[in-house]
Amino acid sequence: MFIVLQIIQKDQQQPVNDDIKLKKDKITIEEKLIRDSITNYFSKEPSYSAKKQQLNINQEKSLDSWWNIKEAFPSLYDQLNPNDPDSEIDKAVKYILDINIPIRHFNVRYGTFSLRSFPRQILPKDRKNAHPNLKVGRFSPGANGEDGIICQNWERLAKEAGLEDPPQFIEDLKKLISNKSKSSLNVMKRNVIGCYLGQDLPYIRHGGDVIQRAVAILYPWKKGMFSKDEDGIISKEVEANGENPKTFQTLTEVLERPADIIRNRYYEQINCEGLKCGKWKLADYEQVLEYVFREERTSNKSGIDYINSIPMSVIHDSAKVLGWKPKSMEQKWMQRIKPLLLSYHSGSLHTDVKPQFYDYLIKNKIVFIQGIDWEDVKKEFPNHSSRSLHWFISNIFENKLYKGMPVYLAVENYNKCTKKRQQSKKQKKFREDIIFLYNEARGVLPTEN
Repeated sequence: MFIVLQIIQKDQQQPVNDDIKLKKDKITIEEKLIRDSITNYFSKEPSYSAKKQQLNINQEKSLDSWWNIKEAFPSLYDQLNPNDPDSEIDKAVKYILDINIPIRHFNVRYGTFSLRSFPRQILPKDRKNAHPNLKVGRFSPGANGEDGIICQNWERLAKEAGLEDPPQFIEDLKKLISNKSKSSLNVMKRNVIGCYLGQDLPYIRHGGDVIQRAVAILYPWKKGMFSKDEDGIISKEVEANGENPKTFQTLTEVLERPADIIRNRYYEQINCEGLKCGKWKLADYEQVLEYVFREERTSNKSGIDYINSIPMSVIHDSAKVLGWKPKSMEQKWMQRIKPLLLSYHSGSLHTDVKPQFYDYLIKNKIVFIQGIDWEDVKKEFPNHSSRSLHWFISNIFENKLYKGMPVYLAVENYNKCTKKRQQSKKQKKFREDIIFLYNEARGVLPTEN
């Protein structure tokens, strides 16, 4: 098998040109037999180690190079049953393979992986080193964003593939991405459809990522406020099966609501009854700092190193002990407390980074928040996280005048309508009070920072 893999690795796939005009390679009978033997091997419910071995076949290929989808999934065609009246999914997959759309090599390398089963040690490396345009999660909304492109591709697929019952097709897609549909055949089907729906997106995305987003925006989910009965169902299910993705996916099928909405309902409302949220007083900051930094005195780390080493579990524990909602505590830590402490240690406690961050958004003409390269931003604003900087943008879009605008235009208009303000004495006093409480909690004199 190892020899066969080496032969395939030498097979040169012809990428498409700038006009995406595909050139089909001439494959010899011997090469075709070898390719088919490997495809058959991996189509039989491959183990995780087998999937990793498959990844190594084309490990050196560029993730943004183009491939023909039919050659990326050569065994899938023969396993379809498009003539079955109950199989609109197979009909759509066959159509996509027939027109042989171009796809990125990223979807070839991870073609037999579902979104949830990505090899976590490989994907971050790919995202960081192989191609900066690779994205997972957080699609840009609206008709002009990625959601709009997916909807346009869906309408074209329904029309050109001759789907007889599009609403039922969406229902079938919902079942196809459920936890109950884990076979490699089903994984490949949904990845193929996802590749089609992901055409013309501004980022390189995995088909499994696109298909999940497509169902989220196309399926007629139940909307509105949760009833007491629904809250009861959520509580019982979580109590019986634990707080895990599978539980919330099961609740999705029962309540006909998206899993992320149900999860937020549980963590922010059901599981937080009687807990505090809202405006903080200085005494609240004091309690949090005392709890979080109570062990720094005995730690071999201090200052910036210790702050960056604090796990989110400690922040959540402090919320439980002090009677705050975990989500509220997490937001306060990431948006206010941590950036302030890091700024103090770097000598920029009273530096207002908001104008600088706004200039960055305008200079780079950021259209959607999802288009921000946070790793690049982190280099310019090392004391801040994506959450704390995202907070600056969210404050702008709370004004209805700016909703629907590209981010950089909204920021430009906001700057024109807002006078440049110097930091007030009250703001400076607040920061200094927090730092005093911080040093007191860790048993360090202010001069020893």
